[in-house]
Amino acid sequence: MSKRLIATIALTAFLALSVAAQSASGDGSSAPRQPSPDAAPIPAVWAADAKFDQLSQIGQGIGVIYSPDFSVRGNRQFYEKLGFAYFEDPDWHKIINQISEHNSSPEGTRIQTLIIETHGTNGEGLKLQTGPAQTAGRSYISIAALKEKLEGTGVHLVILAACNAGRLFRPEIYETLDANSTDKLFLPPTLGIINASPGFDPSASSVIVARRSESRLETTNEGDTSELSRTARLLMGLRVPVRGRPPRATDSLSFAVSDMLIELLTHDPRLHLVAAGYETTKSRGDYSDDASEDMYNKFISYIDAVAARQSQPANTRVAQAIRASSGRRSGPGHNTRTIRAAGK
Repeated sequence: MSKRLIATIALTAFLALSVAAQSASGDGSSAPRQPSPDAAPIPAVWAADAKFDQLSQIGQGIGVIYSPDFSVRGNRQFYEKLGFAYFEDPDWHKIINQISEHNSSPEGTRIQTLIIETHGTNGEGLKLQTGPAQTAGRSYISIAALKEKLEGTGVHLVILAACNAGRLFRPEIYETLDANSTDKLFLPPTLGIINASPGFDPSASSVIVARRSESRLETTNEGDTSELSRTARLLMGLRVPVRGRPPRATDSLSFAVSDMLIELLTHDPRLHLVAAGYETTKSRGDYSDDASEDMYNKFISYIDAVAARQSQPANTRVAQAIRASSGRRSGPGHNTRTIRAAGK
């Protein structure tokens, strides 16, 4: 089944890009009011030893924010079936309000971590939009403003899966974005720009905003639940096609999942997060198609493995846990996608 990779940055972003990413230092700019590099380490989104036995446990306490033009049909249903809180809108004001309302509700699990799947706008601002048209619904927020708006909501960790995210921490836009940016990706903010309040000190905030240590592009894979095991699909409440019956739209869900989210979930050793410092250069660095394909397959296998444990009787799970503690382990199966169309 053909899959396409959605590069989370338009091709025009490649114009005048520098291939190497470098840290900014000694450029004469005033230092942003950021956390100290010696601050407490960034907590893990998922514990390294986590072994879920319910699909709905995977996203428990975690919210994902998608720019509408990065989403696909079925995205919300897919993530909610895995226990995530899902947010998708071109207006940052509405997104922030929805997060606050979610965590204020007595129902459901409070969000402590957010994974942001949006545009980095070549490092000119976190952008949500419905599309590339000049008049499309679109809004921006600065990193310091994001910390300010999330303060007191219960969210303590934010992971940025946005291209060239290191540039978003530059002193000149960390608190207040440049509304007159001439970058080709900085399109009209039809729904506004959110900047930090003049009196807000982001370095004193309890909200940690983390990014990939190196400046680079971020890629999102488009998948379909038809690639999951029969057990996983049934547990997700999806119809499993029957021979002789025409497929229905409800038989499967399309979804988008970023390399970043998969790296976080599988504790990929290539991923290194930082919450301080900044980058100045734009990068077109990215994983190879084969590397992204391998990560996607690990994601599918991960979900299938959780579904397999969920489908087992409780006494069987206990017996397997005892065997595992004695040193015998078994690994999950591995699904393979052999055809993929690159969409960079």
